[in-house]
Amino acid sequence: MNPHSFSVRNALPGSLARAAFAIRSLCAARVFAGCGVALLLGAGLSAQLTPDAPLRHFRIPMFGDDGFKTWELRGVEGIYLNSAESEIVGLDLLVFSGDERALVENRIRSPRARVLMEKARAQGETSIFVTGPNFSLAGEDWTWEGEERKITVRRAARVTFDEDFDILR
Repeated sequence: MNPHSFSVRNALPGSLARAAFAIRSLCAARVFAGCGVALLLGAGLSAQLTPDAPLRHFRIPMFGDDGFKTWELRGVEGIYLNSAESEIVGLDLLVFSGDERALVENRIRSPRARVLMEKARAQGETSIFVTGPNFSLAGEDWTWEGEERKITVRRAARVTFDEDFDILR
């Protein structure tokens, strides 16, 4: 790890923020998520189907095996690159608690990123701004690994903690 890297693992559990909206039914949400992923990744009913126009102002929720929302990808524009990868302009990624509380644990924003939906992974060379309970993180050249609940920032990392603590104790 280079001296300018910073990694957050399981970034401070819990959150004061609530989910931005409620899911009306798990079935409807799964259908929406499946359609959104199919459109974004070009994994439609036909193997020859590839999107020829980007998605604009979209929201794609992702769910864990237990049916709870784990993360939600939002963007100004989603551009299909290949069956595994998409480029997102105006990335706004919400990471949820993954349980019945549906708490937003972290919010990740970046002007441009590449997302691998099936691997729950995003990365970018541009800036990143992360907010979580009692902290914020900014930097450049970053990777988010959703399965590991890990964010790595390789350049210009700055972390601000919003909680008082006594380092002399």
